[in-house]
Amino acid sequence: MSIRLKKLRSLINIDLNNVLVVGICGIGGIGKTTIAKALYNVISYKFEGVSFLANVRENSKDDVGLLRLQQQLLDDIRKRKNQQISNVHEGMDAIKKVLSLKRVLVVLDDVDNCKQVENLVGKRDCFVRGSRILITTRDRHPLDAYGADKPYHEIEELNSEEALQLFSLYAFKPNCHQEDYEDLSNHIVKYAKGLPLVLRVLGSHLCERTPNQWKSELHKLEREPVQDIQNVLKISYNGLDRTQGEIFLDIACFFKGQDKDFVSRILDGCDLYAESGFSVLCDRSLITILDNKIHMHDLIQQMGWHIVREQYPKEPGKWSRLWEPKDVFHVLTRNTGTKAIEGIFLDMSTSKQLQFTTKAFKRMKMLRLLKVHRDAKYDSIVNSLTPVEPSKVLLSQEHFCRDFEFPSQELRYLHWDGYPMESLPSNFYAENLVELNLRCSNIKQLWETELLEKLKVIDLSHCQHLNKIPNPSSVPNLEILTLKGWCINLETLPENMGNMENLRQLYLNYTAILNLPSSIEHLKGLEYLSLEWCDNLITVPQSIFNLTALKFLSFSCCSKLEKLPEDLKSLKRLETLSLHGLNCQLPSVSGLCSLRELYLKWIMGENMGNHVTIDLPQDWYEDKDFLGFALCSAYVPPDDQSGNGSAYKFDSKSKDEDQSPCSLHCNLTFHGDQSAFSIYPSLSSLCECCENDGASGQVWVLYYPKFAIEEKYHSNKWGRLKASFHGYFNGMPMKVEKCGMQLIYAKNDEYNRPTLIQHNDSSRPLIRYMYSRRGRKSVLPPGS
Repeated sequence: MSIRLKKLRSLINIDLNNVLVVGICGIGGIGKTTIAKALYNVISYKFEGVSFLANVRENSKDDVGLLRLQQQLLDDIRKRKNQQISNVHEGMDAIKKVLSLKRVLVVLDDVDNCKQVENLVGKRDCFVRGSRILITTRDRHPLDAYGADKPYHEIEELNSEEALQLFSLYAFKPNCHQEDYEDLSNHIVKYAKGLPLVLRVLGSHLCERTPNQWKSELHKLEREPVQDIQNVLKISYNGLDRTQGEIFLDIACFFKGQDKDFVSRILDGCDLYAESGFSVLCDRSLITILDNKIHMHDLIQQMGWHIVREQYPKEPGKWSRLWEPKDVFHVLTRNTGTKAIEGIFLDMSTSKQLQFTTKAFKRMKMLRLLKVHRDAKYDSIVNSLTPVEPSKVLLSQEHFCRDFEFPSQELRYLHWDGYPMESLPSNFYAENLVELNLRCSNIKQLWETELLEKLKVIDLSHCQHLNKIPNPSSVPNLEILTLKGWCINLETLPENMGNMENLRQLYLNYTAILNLPSSIEHLKGLEYLSLEWCDNLITVPQSIFNLTALKFLSFSCCSKLEKLPEDLKSLKRLETLSLHGLNCQLPSVSGLCSLRELYLKWIMGENMGNHVTIDLPQDWYEDKDFLGFALCSAYVPPDDQSGNGSAYKFDSKSKDEDQSPCSLHCNLTFHGDQSAFSIYPSLSSLCECCENDGASGQVWVLYYPKFAIEEKYHSNKWGRLKASFHGYFNGMPMKVEKCGMQLIYAKNDEYNRPTLIQHNDSSRPLIRYMYSRRGRKSVLPPGS
């Protein structure tokens, strides 16, 4: 508590002579009131008037309760009880007057409405300078509405050591043999997930019970949470409106940990207004969104499960959502499903074998979400970075009635890993469908001409038998089409792609596509186009470079590709271009002003260690297509000095304070005939890549253009060129594991000589990129 208290105390900084309104936020049971009370007790003596108003939400539900709180505040600040107020407005006037006379500390505990704050302390401009107002709340919205100072203080969960100490304080009497309960205590701490309320309640509940009784209670907690805990956690849920409540339950049962954009798309398709709902749930600490993923505390999630089950605890067929395999199995095998069921997520890897029948789904008229999956298995297949043979894409073996029908016309999301049929049922109603995912399935084709205006995503990854995709005119609002991964019977795309103007992402990796239709130019919104490992792809139409919205384009490892369009300069927004593993002439990349990543395999002269030497071609300097030298080195920062390599060391003074922490250097040495040689000026770069990127290995790539090479070296006398690399990070030498060098040409000839990006500023001899060994790269601008 002392560390947490110090953090909060530093935030309110009572030595400053200003007015601060400090918000203390967190989910129910996290310890907001406890830490506010502790701080109040420590610093209250420094103020002229103090008041701690507890349980504001509960005590201000009517004017009588609000009047009591106002009276308490006045009595606390005045330190006497000699003036009674008769109504709320009179109380507000009296409070405004008294707060304008004294430097005060006021704590408003458990607020859920901005009006409560205004009724109790008025506007913040009525306070004397140096006053502090602390507001504890589960909901950030009242803080925003009142204008509380930011950042708000977010209460963190207890770590395992703190949690165990708090739990032990309540669970064990003096002289108790705690060693008999050590493993059980750890299980309780793990269950509590750092919530002090849970630790206190469970500690008191288990005190003086036997180990066997503890074990029994632990098993019960998995299905039946403690009511006192649920009552506290549920307060935030009770304040949600219908759509917000639906979003909360969908996340608790189905979407915890999922990508926010994916979830938002599905929920919007269900008319639930996702963005608005996410904002409210975040404000109420029911969810958090980090790195675009939706997170939820385990006990908040369990509370959501309990809400779904509580009305019919022993009748899962009457629940709105089914997510546990045993409950789904119960409903589908006993045909007890009802129209109450809105969503089913079934993990077949943990379920008993069952048969999907029309009868089992017959009464599920409101079913909107259906996912039958083996995520661990199929994710590893679909996300594999290496080709997966068709024989290894095992289709599901579920018993499946040939006459199976989907009864619901409300279906928005259908995800079925290894769907065993060659087509969707003839009566399949897809008019409301938003996303269809049939990865690794037996599907050959979808529908013919049905118009599906709401469909935004189709994923048919690793569908070996797929030979035809939907007519573009049937899915005019499609945004993402994924056909990657051994769709070995898919050889063509529709000739007319003009009706898919909303398509943003198209993935065709590992397909048998022979060519792209010229009508692809009509995909004006396309941002991502990937054709990696399309072994049969021969030609690409010139019209592909009318796709001016493209940000990502990859033709890597299309070994039979005969030609690419020569000019890419129209792709002004292109950030990533991958041309690795091609045998055809590469296009010019001049004019690509947004390009950040260019993937080529072009460093021919390579060597382990910190130096490399190459032979220079006869009359190399006279070749009109010769542009200069490309050089690269793979190095390891000082704190990751492992593996083979050579540490290049020389005397170094401590780095200048104005310099970047990482300095990279390359010395060029021309070797001539009869052992003559000349040291060429070194190339160098300063960057912050080691500090900011965090990757264990880095690659420095630089380009030294022809015009910067002094004329005295334009001679066949110099037949070899040596490059030596070294670098420092915070004054410590870095180890160079590997390096390489290559001559760069404006055009590719029969030897497949590579082209490198030209820099706009021709006066600067270096173009500098920093690549991480993990594939990421950040561009270093001129002058860095």
